[in-house]
Amino acid sequence: MDKVCAVVVTYNRLNLLKKTIDALKAQSYVPLDILVVNNGSTDDTLLWLNTVDSIQIITQENSGGAGGFYTGIKYATESGLYNYVWIMDDDVIPNSNALENLLSVYHGIGTTIGFVCSRVLSECGDAMNMPQIDLRQQQNSYPDWAVHLDKGLVKVVSATFVSVLFSCTVAREVGLPIKEFFIWGDDTEYTLRISKIYPCYLVGNSIVKHLRKSSSDLSLEKETNPNRIRMYSYSYRNILYLSRKGYFGTIKYFV
Repeated sequence: MDKVCAVVVTYNRLNLLKKTIDALKAQSYVPLDILVVNNGSTDDTLLWLNTVDSIQIITQENSGGAGGFYTGIKYATESGLYNYVWIMDDDVIPNSNALENLLSVYHGIGTTIGFVCSRVLSECGDAMNMPQIDLRQQQNSYPDWAVHLDKGLVKVVSATFVSVLFSCTVAREVGLPIKEFFIWGDDTEYTLRISKIYPCYLVGNSIVKHLRKSSSDLSLEKETNPNRIRMYSYSYRNILYLSRKGYFGTIKYFV
């Protein structure tokens, strides 16, 4: 069976991290290793991690989500131990069959896939972190985002790092996320980079809960947490970078 490395990036959210680890350990797909990238947490995260059996830990200075995923994906792909990498934040709770259903797509389509991602719901069941549907025109001028809709799949071009699975082979081909992004946009850039080469899919029966306090889109206008306001500078900087690189047209924010 294919071996998977689940990469979880965490920073000072121990109560949420515990729930994520519990959910990962309850997955129906067994050949799964858990790697936690601890971004220099200043709470009791590292103390607790050192008491948990059967997980791997990398502790580094806080380099944001982008730097954390850079480190985790680098380890998973360079170790030679894994076939797939499954990445998520420390506030994501996958259903017990979330990974199994993601992996089944690779065996059901019979073609090279860039990435697959889960359907993301808030605690109250609202859809959130929606990926961008692939609306690129085919030879007949229609997009083929519904080509595998009978299998519960929707073709997409980008997704957030809430629950994304890709092969180590694809990761070695496209490289690593841009760690300098620090936060917001690194997932958009990375998944767009993959979907430029290979088809990618949202998997309808792979479901995760995202325990973010708000299920609304991130918006500077609506932001109520003063500690997060300064972080939006990264978002706008990264949007400008991606626009200049020609990845996509104008977008307002990352989610």
